Amino acid sequence: ASKMAGFVLLPLYTRYLTTTDYGVLELMELTLFVVSTLFGMRLGDGLMYYYAKAETPRDSASVVTSSLLGGLALGAAGALLGYLAAPLVSALVFNSTQYTGFFRLIFCNFALALPVEVGFCYIRALDRSVVYMVASLAQLGLSIASNVYVLTALHAGISGLLWAKLATSTLMLAGTLIYGFSQIRFSWHPKTFVLLVRYSAPLGIGGLGFLIIHYGDRFVLQHYVTLAQVGIYALAYKLGMLVSYFGMPFELYWSAQKYNLVRGAEGDKLFVRVCTYQALCLGFVVVGLSLFSEPMLHVMVAPAYWPAAQYVPWIAFAYWIRMIGSHFRNVFFLQAETQRDAAVIWSSALVCIVAYALLIPRYQLWGAVIATCGAFGVMLVIALWQANQVRRFQYEYTRLAGVCFAIVGTVALYSISRPHAIWSQVGYAACLCLLYPMIVLVPQFLRKDEVLFLRRIDRR
Repeated sequence: ASKMAGFVLLPLYTRYLTTTDYGVLELMELTLFVVSTLFGMRLGDGLMYYYAKAETPRDSASVVTSSLLGGLALGAAGALLGYLAAPLVSALVFNSTQYTGFFRLIFCNFALALPVEVGFCYIRALDRSVVYMVASLAQLGLSIASNVYVLTALHAGISGLLWAKLATSTLMLAGTLIYGFSQIRFSWHPKTFVLLVRYSAPLGIGGLGFLIIHYGDRFVLQHYVTLAQVGIYALAYKLGMLVSYFGMPFELYWSAQKYNLVRGAEGDKLFVRVCTYQALCLGFVVVGLSLFSEPMLHVMVAPAYWPAAQYVPWIAFAYWIRMIGSHFRNVFFLQAETQRDAAVIWSSALVCIVAYALLIPRYQLWGAVIATCGAFGVMLVIALWQANQVRRFQYEYTRLAGVCFAIVGTVALYSISRPHAIWSQVGYAACLCLLYPMIVLVPQFLRKDEVLFLRRIDRR
């Protein structure tokens, strides 16, 4: 729900914010992501790994305390540096210092958001999904209420959204600290914090590479297209990224519990099947987004944003590739080889940088789309190669190829033969969505044990 909130509120944002405002807000959010990656170092991932390894309650308390206090310290340090450097950052991003105040609000929010994120990781490590859901929905409710109020009642625009974000983060931080320290005894150990940083730092370095792949195209595009076009591309990207958002609920659980699950007797088989099932389920999301993106935009957003529809299928497919590659990269987390993860990501990021330089000046928005697809494709190949060096799993390559064929075939058929009328497109897209599972399942996609399992469920 929290990941879908921005999508659901698109009619509000696109009517109270111009395409230029949308582009400005996008670039500032990207700047916050840079700061979070530099100073946050994925500390929550270190918490989940060492919490799973802790043998005594004292060890667990040490991991949690060190993570929460470390998150507060790193957040404060990053916010202070960002606050002082805000004029320079504004000049670098927008070639103007007029957005300095906005950037200072962004950096202050980072100081609060980092320990909140660590607290969420602690709840996931505890395997308390109901608590996580309640906290997430509370944050979502506060965010939606404050955003609607500042846009519709105060007409405060970008400034109001940033202040609303800061207020929400303040309330969530208070709740995080109260909950976290009510579950454990305070136990700070510098050595534990060093271990957390050692595990997480390569992930932070890798996160910078992901920043280039995910969002670097916006910074390059603004030199070759208008901010309005950046806003259109940002909307298309948000729709395409819904593939990863649909996979996020499972990822939130899997990333915290995979250490225990893969240790079991059926751990290798489970790891392989999870990869296949993710590909199958998220493939259906890619097909749905690709087929319904144009009618959906015509209904939900202002006409100025409609051109975004043509880019959605490509970005959605790129994120399907990215999710498969991410599963291969899970091996690095399981074996505490996080430095390999950073190497894989940066190899792909370098390919992406070259693609940006060659393609965006000539093809503009399409150049950014091609660069993104290429980077995620390279990442998948390198991740599989490197992961097999660390720990080899017998992935179901034939089934993965079948899913890929079904996605490409269904979307290609729609692109070639879709009608011009919007409501006719809706009906035709609905029919083709039924074609995807037929293409996948007809060539005996299911294994015998899966067929028996489904039959048992059917009998119940």
